[in-house]
This record gives sequence, C-alpha cells and structure tokens, in this order.
Amino acid sequence: MAATDKSHFRDAGATSGATVDWRVWALWIVGFSIFSAILPRDVDYDVPHYQIHNGWAALHRRWGRDFAPADMHSFINPAYNILVWWLIERLPGPMVSAILSIPQALLLPGLFHLTRKGATAITGVWSGPICMCVAIVGFLAESQSGLYASLRNDSWNAAAFIWALVLCLRDDGTLHDLKRLAFASLIMGAALGMKATNLPYTIAFGVFVLFLARSNKQRLRATLVCAGVGFAAAAALALPYAWYLWIEFGNPVFPMANSLFDSPLGPTEYDAYVRRKPEGLIGHLVYPFLFTADGTLIGDAKHGDIRLLLGYAGATGLLALAARAYFVRQLLPAQRFIIALSAAFLIGLFSWIDAFSVLRYYLAGWMIGPALAYFLVLQAMGEKPLSRTVLIVGAGLGTVMLLTTISPMAWRRVAWTSPMAPYLSADIPKLEQYEDSFILFTGHFPTAFLATQLPPSAIFGHALQDPYFEPALANYRPLMWDAIAASAKPVYAVMFSAPGPEGILPRLEKEGKLAGSPEDCVRIKTNFDTPGTGWFICPVTRTAPVKVDKS
Repeated sequence: MAATDKSHFRDAGATSGATVDWRVWALWIVGFSIFSAILPRDVDYDVPHYQIHNGWAALHRRWGRDFAPADMHSFINPAYNILVWWLIERLPGPMVSAILSIPQALLLPGLFHLTRKGATAITGVWSGPICMCVAIVGFLAESQSGLYASLRNDSWNAAAFIWALVLCLRDDGTLHDLKRLAFASLIMGAALGMKATNLPYTIAFGVFVLFLARSNKQRLRATLVCAGVGFAAAAALALPYAWYLWIEFGNPVFPMANSLFDSPLGPTEYDAYVRRKPEGLIGHLVYPFLFTADGTLIGDAKHGDIRLLLGYAGATGLLALAARAYFVRQLLPAQRFIIALSAAFLIGLFSWIDAFSVLRYYLAGWMIGPALAYFLVLQAMGEKPLSRTVLIVGAGLGTVMLLTTISPMAWRRVAWTSPMAPYLSADIPKLEQYEDSFILFTGHFPTAFLATQLPPSAIFGHALQDPYFEPALANYRPLMWDAIAASAKPVYAVMFSAPGPEGILPRLEKEGKLAGSPEDCVRIKTNFDTPGTGWFICPVTRTAPVKVDKS
C-alpha cells in the first residue's frame, strides 16, 4: 500500500517553518495571569464547599477531629487543595489567582502544537494562522469561561491530558522516544493521583499510545514505561491519603466504591453519578447530542457548546475514512495518528459518560473537538488542492459561528477590593464565644470554607445534606450526633442566606433535635458575599438531655 502524496498541499501556500517563538507564549502566559488576577474570582459551589476547606483541614491536621464539614466531599484527596491553601495563607488573593491560572494558560500552546503536529502529519506542512485559529476556538470552550480565576483544577487536568498527547507525538505523527513518553506518563500519572476523576483522560492517553506504536515491540516498551512512571506519579500523590482512609475506614476511597471494601461506616450502595448516566449502546451513542441540547444532564444548567460534537463527528469521520482505506488497500496519510487520536477521543468520551458525565471532568473533549474536525477536513480533501485563503476564511467563519452561538457559564463571582486583598476574609462578631464548641455547617449551599475563619478549638461537622448526597455518609453521620449528644459543648449552626435561618432552623430541630431562633442569628460578613446573599451563624440548643460520658 502506498501513502498518499502530500506535495500538493505545499502548493496551497501552507508553511512548514519554525513554530511560534517561546517568547510569544511567555507573553501570553503573563498576560493571561494578569487577566486572571483582575477578573472577579469564582466563589460558586465547589470553592466555598471543599476546595478551600480540604486544603486547610489537611495542613492544620483536622482529620480525626472534625465530622466531615464539607459532607462527603470532605474525603476527596486534598493533594491539590493543600497547594491552594498554602498559597492563600501567604499571598494576596489576586496573586493566588494569577499563579493558579498558569496551567490553564498552557492549554492554548498545547492545543496549538497538537493541531500543528496533526496537520503536519497529515499534509506534510502546517498553516500558522489556521492552527492558531483552531487552537483559540478550542481554548474558548464554554466550560472554560467558568474556570477563569477559579480554584477548581479542571483546566489543570485538561492541560495535563493535552500536553501528554503533544509530548509523545512527533511532527510526522509517530510515537516519540521513551524519554518523552516517560515525561508524558509522569504528567498523566500525577493528574490521576491528584484527582480520580481524571481516569477517562488516563484511559484515553493509554489508548493513544497503544495505537500510535508502530510494532508490538514498541507497544510493549511504551506500555511498561507508561505503567511504571504513571503508577509511580499517581501513587506519590494518592497513596498517602488513601492509606489514611484505609486505616481509618477500611476503604481507600471512602465513601465511594464501598461495595468493594465493605467499610461499616460507608454506604451499602451509592454512586454519586448514577443520575447522569445513559443506558444501553444506543443511549451512549446519542448522549452527546442530548447533553449538548440539555446541559442539566451533565451538571450545567446552561449549555449548547457544539465543540464536543465537532470532535464526535471528526473522530467518527476519520475512523470511517481509515476503514474505507483499509478495505480498498490504501494507506491514508498519518493513518496511525488519526486512528490513535480518534480512538482516544471516543474511548475517553464514553469512559467519561459511563463513569461521571460531569461536564468539567472531560473539558479537554470540548477543546480538542475543533482540531479533530479540522483533521477530518484535511483527510477528506484527499488529492484535491484547497487554497490557503479558503481554509483561513473557513476557519474564521467557523470561529465567529462558535463564539456567537454560546454564552459563558453563569457562576457566582466576586470582584477584588484591592490588589492586596486576601483571598478569603470574614468578619465574625464576638469570635471568642465560638471557642471549644460544636459548629455545624448546614444546608445544601456550601459553608465549610468558614471553618478556616472560626476558632480552631471548635469541632466542625455538617448537617441537613442535599438529599442526593445524604446516603453517602448515612452510616458515618451518627458518630457526629452521638458526639454532640454526649457533650455539654455549646452548638452553633452556620447557614447560607437561602434558605436562611427561617428555612434551616425548623429542619434542624426536626432532624437533629437542635432548636434555635432566627432572632438570635448573627450575620457573618465575608469577601465571598454577593448582593443579597451571605452567611449566618445561629446558637442552637439540644431539645433532649445531654448524655455526658462519665467513663
């Protein structure tokens, strides 16, 4: 089988010279960091819920003292959150945002180089304007906008995956040497160790490497390198905390997957993502169209970003072209590369659908989508020359279409009051009265971040969970209620303004046997407040006699 001649693409005016200068990318990273420092920061659900609390709790050795102040999310591996809180304690808030934005900024050069290498592998040359246009369209995916100036690390995970692909790919579409592969595996292993929801990326990366290898010998070597280096990196970030959970609860991923470990404090059966999973083969195949039309299926009220569908169509089309070439005994340009990338995208997508179906956990799928569509265009052209002008105009029109048919994700944000403002601050009246007490963070909207501002002598817990998450700690939560019942410590309840004391206190009396009055509640002023919203702390008393342990 003879490979298709690529020479006609050079006649179309494409370039094959040096890539973008590193100083341009350095300026981009600095500029994006400044943009992130100026932009109002994300204070939506995850940030005040566990992103802040978990790092603080780990660094201040709260494990074993508190009772899951961030509910089931208190048990998420805090490796990344430790870095976040370490920065928050030491630097002004805008500087924290600037530093944490660097991996997100690296997404653009990663997408550019992936597009450039793919175009070079397919055609022998690449067009700087077109590759940059495709990269920008991917970078501006709708779900990205919600991650600007955010403590959430989903853009870090997407960057790890995209750069892992770039690092192990040569310009001719073949697998790079073992040193590059080891570095890429180190990145992917660290990402998995930092956050288990990166499993679909890890699977997709493995598929990419296996399909890209040219022989069984190279495939075996690549597998050994990926497995060895990747496991070591993942273990370094995940095993210390997993060991603690194993010793404490008999489940290294407590409270998840408890059917495998049978921890007595874990749930009998619970899957936090079951509400978002389709059923059957057809259900999985049509699901990308469904969640593009209805973002609530993947945890986003407003959606409509078609970038992932571009990738879905591009990957499917490329595999169809490869299958056709196989049956007519013709070898496509960069056939191994297009099969590897398409298979990685699709297997990663369906792994994500089956495991999580939470938009942010497969962000890279939306970002790679335009590149896959572009590769399909290049392959479909075959021997037909297409001028550079037509390609640039087409890419420009596609960019305009994508940018005008989506809207940014609407998350709660708060502006900085000054360049030196702390990331988090709270004005809590009579702070000393909360010393040596039980403080319960209550309700669905997160409040656990306030543990960092309250006296460390207090014991923190969580009550009145979201009904969806409640089963996860159903067997663990009685430990907290027993501790409260056996102690004479004063008890306080912290709550968000919606539903506020009027909505929370009646539930707390009914479900927790703790009574309080809205008139006794005190407003906590924080720099996370938005107009009309805020937090309250209320004294509550036990409606049953205290059972003091006299042993």
